[in-house]
Amino acid sequence: MPTVLKQEIHDAFVQRAEELGLGGAAFLAQIADETNATTEEQVLEFITNAGHPVTTMDPMF
Repeated sequence: MPTVLKQEIHDAFVQRAEELGLGGAAFLAQIADETNATTEEQVLEFITNAGHPVTTMDPMF
C-alpha cells in the first residue's frame, strides 16, 4: 500500500480495526508500504515478520 494512502486512511482504518477487535494501529502497522517492501518477496517477508493474519489463512484458489 502506498505510504500516502496509508496516511490518508489512518484514522478511519484504526477506528474500524479497533471496532472489529483487530488491534487498531497495530493491525495497520502489519501492512507493508514502499518504505519496507517493493517486491512480492519483500512483502511476504514483511507481513510474515509482522504477524499479519493473512499468513495463516487458507488459500483462496
